Amino acid sequence: MTADSQGELSADDREEVLAKNKANAMAFYDLMFNQCQPRAAIEKYVGERYIQHNPEVGDGKAAFVAYFERMQAENPGKRDHFKRVVAESDLPWNKWRQPRGWRVVPSASAACRSGAS
Repeated sequence: MTADSQGELSADDREEVLAKNKANAMAFYDLMFNQCQPRAAIEKYVGERYIQHNPEVGDGKAAFVAYFERMQAENPGKRDHFKRVVAESDLPWNKWRQPRGWRVVPSASAACRSGAS
């Protein structure tokens, strides 16, 4: 990637970063929800600090894993059907269909750790 004299990425490089952030967000949610591996998703895609947007789930990796392992045990066979992901800067957002309806969720905390592929 190339940056100008002020450290700004070129338009092509920004698009590449957005595409990678989108791919990481989708991979994180697929691993967490559809493959039922929240611990692996956290280990692969989340940086040192995880801040949860859902007030029913505590902050931190351990709280995330505990909550989603419990949800999977309570809802075996549940699958989420992803419809789209959008990104601006380093903030990707997912939209998916669950049996209860539509959800739009910010993914930045989970999916934007540098080096995640």
